[in-house]
Amino acid sequence: VAVAVVALSQGVPFFHAGDEILRSKSLDRDSYNSGDWFNRLDFTGDTHNFGIGLPGREKNGDRYPFIAGLLADTSHRPSKDEILLSTAHMKEVLQIRRS
Repeated sequence: VAVAVVALSQGVPFFHAGDEILRSKSLDRDSYNSGDWFNRLDFTGDTHNFGIGLPGREKNGDRYPFIAGLLADTSHRPSKDEILLSTAHMKEVLQIRRS
């Protein structure tokens, strides 16, 4: 739903790399210096990168008690089918926007 709001709103839409594939930065507030292993994009839909580890302590350490449990809970990790469905939804809303 969030992608549709951005795609169908007035003005130029802004999408972040990987929105369509349910990309996760594992709740990191600022992953700029977290490295490629943390910011990986997998356009095949086989992986999603959620819960690969705790984000850097400097900007996220105060939230560790809250986010550690979320990242460890495998029920929050999307399946390949969910990733593919999200990609199809993104394509659909972009087609609507273009029409």
